[in-house]
Amino acid sequence: MSGIFFDSSTLISMAVTCSLPILRKLKQSYDGDFFITDAVYQETVGKAMQSLRFRYEGYRLKELIEDGTIKTYPDAGLQNQIRDLMNSMNRTYLVNGKPLTIVQLGEISTTVACLKEKADLIALDERTTRLLIENPDSLKPWLENKLHTNISINKENEESWRSLISDKFIPMRSAEFAIAAWEKGFFGDNKDVLFGLLWALKFAGCAISENEIDFYMKRT
Repeated sequence: MSGIFFDSSTLISMAVTCSLPILRKLKQSYDGDFFITDAVYQETVGKAMQSLRFRYEGYRLKELIEDGTIKTYPDAGLQNQIRDLMNSMNRTYLVNGKPLTIVQLGEISTTVACLKEKADLIALDERTTRLLIENPDSLKPWLENKLHTNISINKENEESWRSLISDKFIPMRSAEFAIAAWEKGFFGDNKDVLFGLLWALKFAGCAISENEIDFYMKRT
């Protein structure tokens, strides 16, 4: 399938920074579809509609669904695979012998949908799942540094998901969508707009480092 599946994290980063309209413009030149699973819809639109703080962002995202920019993808038939993969991942990394919850429903439903449809790309701003896909060996030391504790690994659980998802698709962040928009001229010729947006996305939850922002600004 020619398409991109979006996790909640990317959509939330873009909603908070008022950059969701970028997707509408990018969709016009993309030969494929943008998808969110039912679980992601509930995490973004569903929960936002029940919140005073995030209700406006929920409506902004709902507009993209209603105008066809983003399509919803039914995940009811994938519940067993989603549950098994999520349980396996959340029982892989242990702190003092106790499992560490590292993934949530939305991102795993997105991952399973990508696998089923052989999608081109997966949009993830959250660092943990991106590392599980791109470089699982780096996750343990990253978690130990973040949590300031030693972590052990259940190798049997790790083997059950590692070959399934590692390097199966390319993760993208909201930052990459911002850069694509810049390259297509959506921001005019003022590079400071892009610089400001990349920092805004970082503060909104996109896992992008200051060094990466500097690299992208020098490259554009």
